[in-house]
Amino acid sequence: MEEVVIEGVATARSARMRSGLIAVLLFGSGMCALIYETVWLREFRLIFGGSTAASAAVLAIFMGGLGVGGIVLGKRIDKKERPLRFYAYLEFLIAIAAAASPILLALVRAAYLWLGGSATLGSGLATFLRLVLSACVIGPATFLMGGTLPAAARAIETNLDMARGRLAFVYGTNTLGAVTGVLLPTFFLLEKIGNKNTLWLGCLANGLVASGAFLLSRFGRHTAKQAATYHQKSGVGNQEAPLWLALGAAATTGFVFLLMELVWYRMMTPLLGGTTFSFGLILATALLGVGLGGCAYSRLYRNRRPTIRDFGLTCVLEAFLLAVPFAVGDRVAVYALLLRPFGALGFCGDIFAWTQLTAFVVLPASIIAGIQFPLVIALLGTGRDKVGTHTGVAYAFNTSGAIAGSLAGGFGLLPALSATGVWKISVIALVILAIASWIISYRRNGRVASLSAANLITVAALLMLLARGPTAAWRQSAIGAGRADEQFVADQHKKEEWLRGLRHVLDQWQIRRQRNNRRLYASDDWPPRGYSSTKASSCSGGGIGHGKYSRLAGGCPVNGAGRCGRARASCDKGRGSLRTREPQRTKKSQSSPYIW
Repeated sequence: MEEVVIEGVATARSARMRSGLIAVLLFGSGMCALIYETVWLREFRLIFGGSTAASAAVLAIFMGGLGVGGIVLGKRIDKKERPLRFYAYLEFLIAIAAAASPILLALVRAAYLWLGGSATLGSGLATFLRLVLSACVIGPATFLMGGTLPAAARAIETNLDMARGRLAFVYGTNTLGAVTGVLLPTFFLLEKIGNKNTLWLGCLANGLVASGAFLLSRFGRHTAKQAATYHQKSGVGNQEAPLWLALGAAATTGFVFLLMELVWYRMMTPLLGGTTFSFGLILATALLGVGLGGCAYSRLYRNRRPTIRDFGLTCVLEAFLLAVPFAVGDRVAVYALLLRPFGALGFCGDIFAWTQLTAFVVLPASIIAGIQFPLVIALLGTGRDKVGTHTGVAYAFNTSGAIAGSLAGGFGLLPALSATGVWKISVIALVILAIASWIISYRRNGRVASLSAANLITVAALLMLLARGPTAAWRQSAIGAGRADEQFVADQHKKEEWLRGLRHVLDQWQIRRQRNNRRLYASDDWPPRGYSSTKASSCSGGGIGHGKYSRLAGGCPVNGAGRCGRARASCDKGRGSLRTREPQRTKKSQSSPYIW
């Protein structure tokens, strides 16, 4: 009896060591995947242009390939006796497909130019052509990537792991590797060695990952057989949730998360600036939260299996953490203005300030989103039983929801409802999903545990949506462009006057938009039509003001909000017409805090 216990302890230790090595391999795999994605997006932007439709086509093919690969390869992985060997083959093939992509990109560039592009083909046919050409270049690699997580899950899981925490751990490390794959190219590699060399460096790293997996599958074969024999004694539990509920939850959470990513990009741009660095930082922060959430799940559910009620609780927590920055509102912009002096330290100071802002807005909700995905897989089953199939199917539905969220947000919801409107809808959707989960849990079990804390969190999340939220001080500020003066927030009176003046601009713009059938401005974003860096403008109610300073001042605030000062533009309330004239060079007005 004592020998059996000692053998079991030794087997458990060797299994943990094996799990750690596989997690290191998944870290490298995630890093390589995001290096590829970053380079491919830049290359396709040079071919198809930088429009939203072109970028959406490339992202749709990338994520769609992951989903299709998860479904097709996940079922095959469950039949493999040596899934880690199969994982090594996948990584080798991914490296080869990625290394061949520069040649395919050259062919795609020639074909797209020969066909005339969108100017000749039109919008619809050009979008279809972009999808086909993108699939030819990145489709094979992304299809193979979709099978890597199910293969690693099959190789690492045991039947004693009722909550599938080992899967969550490798999922978290894979996502943390993706964070490295975003930061390295964005802040270092692309600038130093260029697109192609960055891609080939990723291929080299991918080859090392494949070699490591192949060696581990050879030398760890005896340990794997021992672990499988030892864990066969454990029974396999049944499905905790109906298949339609688990897959619907995976799709819905993917939809909401990608929708919020678009909102974060739109809302953080005025504070961080619309640069490649700010885009990469937001993406890296979101992936960091998902990775930390996956690792946290493996600790939270070490001794018990999650339930449908737990999934509902994660939805409510995510909704609450999304609503907090919305309720804080313009205080985020004020804090961003206070962090501006760090820019005196150079680029590193800017990164430090940007990271604080992004972490407050993006990171907390992303951590909960990272817990949700392995939780959904655990609702489908336990242990090694069909873990490859369950992971692949959940992965496919999650990426499908993400694709739908990116397309619906970019082409429909954001233009129609604005970023703040979509922000509210995302919170409400998560609350509805949580309530539906609790109702289904009650019907299946006949009872439901106490949800008093969850109810309070739900009510708090909905109440925070009644706050003013981000206004023009955040959404149309010039903080990210470096045109705002942090001295305004040193004095409470000046800060309130600054915020009131910028909010007034947005109110006036909304009134004019409703009053006039033809839209004066192209979108919610600055600069508006008629904006000029060398002319002064006047409008009904102070809509625009001096061109150079209108990003900060927002025009000519009236009713006690200040006066134009330097622009010397009159405010013709009754006319509703725009007229411009050259500004006069005068000294800075001391009576208005809106002039920078």
